[in-house]
Amino acid sequence: LGLPARLEAALMSRGQCKYFLQGTCRNGSACQWSHGDEDVTGDFITSAYDPGPQVYDPTVGGSVPSMAPQMAGGPALEGAMAGLGVGETQVRAYAVDCEFISVRQGKGHDAREFNVTVSVGIVSEMLETILYARVKQPPRCQVWDDSFARTVGNLEPDWSIGIRVDIACALVREFVDDGHVLVGWQIEGDLRGLKLEDLLASAGPEQIVDLSEHFKTTQGNKCQLSEAYREIFGRQGVAHDACGDARMTMELYNWWRAHNMQPTSLHLCWYYVKWWGITEDNYEHFRWSVLRPERSDRSTCIEEVDDAFKREFVLKFRSEGERVAYWNLVKRRLCNMYRIEAPPVRALDTLSRCEFPTVVGDMYDHFR
Repeated sequence: LGLPARLEAALMSRGQCKYFLQGTCRNGSACQWSHGDEDVTGDFITSAYDPGPQVYDPTVGGSVPSMAPQMAGGPALEGAMAGLGVGETQVRAYAVDCEFISVRQGKGHDAREFNVTVSVGIVSEMLETILYARVKQPPRCQVWDDSFARTVGNLEPDWSIGIRVDIACALVREFVDDGHVLVGWQIEGDLRGLKLEDLLASAGPEQIVDLSEHFKTTQGNKCQLSEAYREIFGRQGVAHDACGDARMTMELYNWWRAHNMQPTSLHLCWYYVKWWGITEDNYEHFRWSVLRPERSDRSTCIEEVDDAFKREFVLKFRSEGERVAYWNLVKRRLCNMYRIEAPPVRALDTLSRCEFPTVVGDMYDHFR
């Protein structure tokens, strides 16, 4: 019929009236075959299709529609074409996340230390896993620091297994070359880890989206992916690997896109605990045996002050729940040490205070 292939297939699904094409059909609107002027598929309105000028065909002895028809404009046609994907390449979004270890290469003064990718996760906007794979370390490298990948990423520490990094690179580059969108949290580090730094310059910000630039604290500071996820969705992210982080990133991206891609302010605090009043003789003992947290990775808490001269020890936590857990842990240790009941917590103007015989603990918050 001279139509786009998918449109022609849809029309033929009901059957085209051959007599209508010859201009000799006598049944009009009562004809059970398609005349091309009504909804023939349920998905689009073919009345938006203009059959164009008629031409004389001597084989049928009459006029038939031209085989080079013109398209009528209007919303109906646009909807028809969009429904069939005619003349349109759908732009998709893919979230990318990588995990790294630190390695050394070379000897002596020529040795250099750098990060290499050991796993990569790619998730589509439909939250489907496109790729999750281990990436083997380059040859002739010595592992220097793999603690994060072991503890947080839960990866087995055999870094010689996995796909070559260039395989993951080729997939990510293909997405960009096809016009799709890459999404990440501090994505520059992921692209550098995949040796795709050139994409940062060749693709615009509308194609390489760093969500950490669009989700910031009320003070304009950056935060962690897990913190933004918890603040937006009201639940804790459960990511333990590159694929899980990519999925969380894509969920945030879908939320951000549904909210007109506007900058989003997050009401985040640092939750502080300050210990002071420790005697000089007891400071080191308290610091390492009593006041230490069970977990000290930066995703949980950060050591802010460790001042033996002032005899002050300050920790800041990313969540109130983590601070409360730490506070109760230290209180139990102190109560067991002094064989006393836990003293009450007093609410002061800007903080809460708990006083033990040889140490005082304060809790206070600070907006980030």
